[in-house]
Amino acid sequence: MIMEGDGSWAKIIDSGLCPRCIMALHGPENQCNQCGWIWNPTRDMSDVKSEETDMHATRLTASEQEICEESVTNPSMGWPQAISIVEDAIRFKLDYMADYPHDYTEADRQRLESAWNRILRG
Repeated sequence: MIMEGDGSWAKIIDSGLCPRCIMALHGPENQCNQCGWIWNPTRDMSDVKSEETDMHATRLTASEQEICEESVTNPSMGWPQAISIVEDAIRFKLDYMADYPHDYTEADRQRLESAWNRILRG
């Protein structure tokens, strides 16, 4: 467990954002709707081990049948809406990086922009 960090997460959390995915925190628990992360600085940390185990579960090995079943019970959004949401998040992150130049280099910003442009090209 990390007891003291460099303050980069604190800056993000103070801005009302999730430090994992840089999306807005919501509700009284300050929970991220994107990844489920919850900001609770007074939480008892004795249960962290089991929570982290569950948190790192992956769907990389999902079968085609599981993916199809999930798409019926949890319909996905359209491509244009998904692109718009992700682009907003990336633009927000690029602006954040520009606001904190001591934490990020211009090369970091260019790499993120290049990656996004590459994704858009397919």
